[in-house]
Amino acid sequence: MNYTSDELDKLVDKIREIVEEANRRGLPPHCTKYKDGRKNSAEDEETYLNIVAKIFSEKFSDINFSINKPRYWADVFVDKLPIHFKSTTGGSDNFSSKRGILYSLTDLPLEKIQKVKNDKVIKIIKNDKNKKTRPCIILVYDKNEKKLSVIDLRSVSERSLIPNGSNLPFQINWNNALNDLSVQRTDEEIRDFFICIWAKSEYKAMMRSYENYNDLQECRNSNQRCKIEFYQI
Repeated sequence: MNYTSDELDKLVDKIREIVEEANRRGLPPHCTKYKDGRKNSAEDEETYLNIVAKIFSEKFSDINFSINKPRYWADVFVDKLPIHFKSTTGGSDNFSSKRGILYSLTDLPLEKIQKVKNDKVIKIIKNDKNKKTRPCIILVYDKNEKKLSVIDLRSVSERSLIPNGSNLPFQINWNNALNDLSVQRTDEEIRDFFICIWAKSEYKAMMRSYENYNDLQECRNSNQRCKIEFYQI
């Protein structure tokens, strides 16, 4: 099913409704039994996604809620809307789903996005003529507050996304993303927001072997320069 922008917004509202219901019912404590935090997070993902899936099936049985295999580019598909999951204490972590950004910035059908290789994502975004954006939704379990939240990356504060040359396209500071006021952006501003952060990450990746980072200062400080350089990659 191909959704209009209004239909996508309504679908996201349903996801928020389910998450609020899950919080009202009470959530089990997050996993702490492993020394490796990644294993704890993986178990959290299974636990909380299954809870949300159960409530979703109770309230909206006509909408498919499909949990994907581990390390897939999206953790859940709600019909054809990709959803990502994160369990956090509020620090910064990598957001490495290039296809998630591809979904948000283009109108490509999900079937085509599934087949796109990571090294082709930038070129597709560069050549895409789509003027509309789609949600980039992350379901977040806050270990400090012991509750679930729904974040749309399109409206997080500027300081919530951090350039990262080690794992593209960027990192997310979860404390800022969860607690800062939402930012209302136009579709063009959303594209610029994502593209600039990604471009900065690309520069960091290319320049990691150089000792002098001063040459990157102009790029770091100029969204327009970042966007131009991104399109030249």
